[in-house]
Amino acid sequence: MKCRIIKRLVSSAGDRRRDLPRPVRRHLERCSSCREFARFSLTLSQTAAHDARTYLERIPAPETTGLLDRWPDRSASVPSALPSFRRFWIPVSAGAAALILGALLVFQPVPLFREKASPAEVAEFKKIAFSGGVLVNAAVETPSPLDQEYENLKKAVDSAVQTLVVSLDFKVKI
Repeated sequence: MKCRIIKRLVSSAGDRRRDLPRPVRRHLERCSSCREFARFSLTLSQTAAHDARTYLERIPAPETTGLLDRWPDRSASVPSALPSFRRFWIPVSAGAAALILGALLVFQPVPLFREKASPAEVAEFKKIAFSGGVLVNAAVETPSPLDQEYENLKKAVDSAVQTLVVSLDFKVKI
């Protein structure tokens, strides 16, 4: 398990062209398999770099037909909109926040829950709710789920009893 990790670290260091960490080097001194892997990885990367240089030297230069000569110079200073946008964004956002805060302070929205109701509102609610109003009628007319379940169960049992009586009609002759 440790050798797998070490081999992965050796490979990663080779890919990034960095030196091996000290714990990896200590492990390589003790483990011949990992040491061979590190040697192979080093020769593989050196061979690949050499072959890439050789390959690139053999490829002829592409014909650009003067395209690169006509390409605009990238080093010339081009005005960029990004820095000015950054400078513009900060004051605009601060101004918008100030406007929202000012509107909240001036208009002071009504709280969602009031602490006290006026006596007239309480009297109106009592008149609707308790003197044969809509709420009382709705509460009386609506059957409870427990009552509905009891009625359904009673009907099912009656039906089952009737089926049993009809199917088990024993006619015993005495």
